[in-house]
Amino acid sequence: MAYPLLDTSVFSTYKKQIDENLETFHFSIVVFYELMASLIDASTLQKYEKWLAVLAKNEKLLIPEKPIG
Repeated sequence: MAYPLLDTSVFSTYKKQIDENLETFHFSIVVFYELMASLIDASTLQKYEKWLAVLAKNEKLLIPEKPIG
């Protein structure tokens, strides 16, 4: 099944919807690394770490894999 993927270029547009509906989103770990690399404060980091934990627990964290062959 295909899922929409939020890129960091559109993240701020959907930030409020993510907070309200986190359990419905799938996120790429790459996007999280990009967001964390551009953090402004510790509270934002804590929010992203909470999101990561929830997404990982619900198997909605997308992690790129090395192609076989």
